[in-house]
Amino acid sequence: MRRPAVRLVCPTWASPGQPLHVEAGPDASRFVVTVPPGVSPGDSFLVRLAGLSPADAAHSARVVPPSPAAFTARCPVGAGAGDRITVHPPGRPPCDVVVPAGVEAGGEFVVLPPPADRPPGRVARARALCCPTGFAGVIWLVVALNYAALVGVAPQRWQPLTYAAGHALLALQVASYFATMLTPPGAVPESWCGDMPLPPRARFVRRHGEAVLAFDHFCFWLGVPIGLRNRKPFVLYLCYSALLVLFALCLVAYELRRISGGLTWRPSTTTRADLAGGASLGVLLGSLKLVFLSLDEQTQEWAVWCFCLAVVDLIGVGLLVPFAAFHLQLVLYNRTSLGGDEAYRYDIGWAANWRQVFGARRSLWLLPIIGDGPTVDGLHWPENPRFVVWHDHEAVSNSPARLSRTREEELQLATVGSTKKGA
Repeated sequence: MRRPAVRLVCPTWASPGQPLHVEAGPDASRFVVTVPPGVSPGDSFLVRLAGLSPADAAHSARVVPPSPAAFTARCPVGAGAGDRITVHPPGRPPCDVVVPAGVEAGGEFVVLPPPADRPPGRVARARALCCPTGFAGVIWLVVALNYAALVGVAPQRWQPLTYAAGHALLALQVASYFATMLTPPGAVPESWCGDMPLPPRARFVRRHGEAVLAFDHFCFWLGVPIGLRNRKPFVLYLCYSALLVLFALCLVAYELRRISGGLTWRPSTTTRADLAGGASLGVLLGSLKLVFLSLDEQTQEWAVWCFCLAVVDLIGVGLLVPFAAFHLQLVLYNRTSLGGDEAYRYDIGWAANWRQVFGARRSLWLLPIIGDGPTVDGLHWPENPRFVVWHDHEAVSNSPARLSRTREEELQLATVGSTKKGA
């Protein structure tokens, strides 16, 4: 049985794709419908309401006018119909809404703010901050395994200087992580909304719902966009994570060397000959088994820990060290991960490039503290003079007048050449 259809009139404040609250039936039941594409304010259209009987459809249906909490929002530059953006209702916390169909960048539309949700509890907020993604959970798991093994399971105590260095790196890594998560990436000011284009190097991030100044990339490991304000703590987080896992690998290698140095087992003449002549995997594993069995029970347990940590830390070093070096190179050359067309354009020297991200105060360069912030505002960027000269030269060389003049010169040379051959 088909659902009964009711006729509605599109109100003046609605637009195609915008949800409407409708009251229908004798008991004024509430329904939510969407304005069809191509319907203008004042036009009538038919909708079918689920759960409405034909008898109830005989009663007139009406569109519920927006509540006093409704407000007008503007679609930011870079966004379009169907994108989820973050709006700031007056007197209410920010919320995410979907841009209705037919609304372009700079256009306005009426927003009915959703009902206030129950605020998440402390456990939910802590989980969203400490472990926003599964990748972040893997990072903390690797840190926890190294800390538990090297501090709790290790049979001998380390030197005080080793303890101090390890805990200092761990504290700097954790502080850099929370600074990256809690520092806003840098929003475009309201004066740039509307029909004005986005500032240079700014992009609209659909996963974030807002435009970000000096947008570098969206970090899927942490679930946050990296922009002008939180790029420094993010780079420090990468560097300290790489140094921490490299430090742990050095400690594990030291322990493996210490364990192998105290062995009493020596390979026999036959085993040495097999190993020297290219032993099979079975012979090699058998030799390692004999080495393992020659250890006492406590040392065997610690050797297993060290072997597992060595594998994990080697993978971590292979991933984090190149990644940290890559982002340091981007900072020194004043580039971004997604700015493929800005090579050398904003490169004004290593020192000036570094201060644009890490600030002017050298005492705060290695600390995840914003301080006085970057030396640029994210709206205006100094450019490389050589790039400007080269860009102007290319623009003049590729101008239509220059190209047409060059074409005429080529035709004249070709005409002169053919005349000489004919003579």
